[in-house]
Amino acid sequence: MPFVTSRFGADQQSEKAPKEYDFRIGNEGSRGKEKERHTLLRSHRPFDLPTDCAAAFASGLPGNHTRAAPGHSTNHKNPTRLNKPAIYERRPMSCIDFTIEARGFDPNCVAIAVRTIGSCYAMGFQPDSRIMTGIGLLSVGNSGDHYTFAAEAKALADDETPDQLLDWLEMRLSSQSAVVSWHNWGSVPARLVALADPARHTRVCAAASDVAGRWRALPPSHTWHLRQAPANTMPCLCPTGSSITDCQPIIPSVLLPDPTLTERQLINDATAGWRRWAQDFGDFDDDQHPAQQAIRAFARWNADRRGGDEAPAPR
Repeated sequence: MPFVTSRFGADQQSEKAPKEYDFRIGNEGSRGKEKERHTLLRSHRPFDLPTDCAAAFASGLPGNHTRAAPGHSTNHKNPTRLNKPAIYERRPMSCIDFTIEARGFDPNCVAIAVRTIGSCYAMGFQPDSRIMTGIGLLSVGNSGDHYTFAAEAKALADDETPDQLLDWLEMRLSSQSAVVSWHNWGSVPARLVALADPARHTRVCAAASDVAGRWRALPPSHTWHLRQAPANTMPCLCPTGSSITDCQPIIPSVLLPDPTLTERQLINDATAGWRRWAQDFGDFDDDQHPAQQAIRAFARWNADRRGGDEAPAPR
């Protein structure tokens, strides 16, 4: 009688056999090294989903549809000859960008937040069919123990294009200070590099290209608890039956988010990103740390800025 192991149960021939994940139908006599490759025992350790599933699929079990390398067999009886999928290779992985902390806290910096809205793919907006409709800035300066903060933003208005947003950013971006941003449907520096004209926006291109130096792009794992203000998408504006080649990247101002509201929200997003970055250095018991001093100065400035606004500040 063939030896059959259920996907969820134990050996059907013996109730005393240990529970195991075998995922195969084999012969009773073919138990040895082949079984060690296929079987994931549960008798002495808990089932480790990422590790065990990776091992199972990498071993060439039924259900692994990865195409074999040229000259390699796809026969599951010889799984060692299968081409191992790259996504199952065990590699060290971290969700935190440790280089941001290693680069240290810069008292003089600019925090940037961008607003994008989705559009029709046929309109040809770059780099991912999302229209950049606004940019918010928080400029932080330091002279000794005194910190200064200045916030401003610009949203698309009538007859304006994203290029004009980059022109506005180019005039306000320093050539030396650090830059802080957090993701908005992707990496902010990558989006700016794709949209900027190297000859026209030299400062923007230089800063956004230096993601390992000046530019601190906070990944989603750093800002998972933050939320940016939502924005409606741009509907398709082409008549019914139009060809894709006839689509034009137009931005009717009547369909864009309200500029006044967008600018206020962008300033809040920029301040939230800067504060999150500063908290990486100021969440300890050193009251004299520059980041601690900057956070306390920011709290006083932000309270004065908001004034009678009862809405809570972004966290």
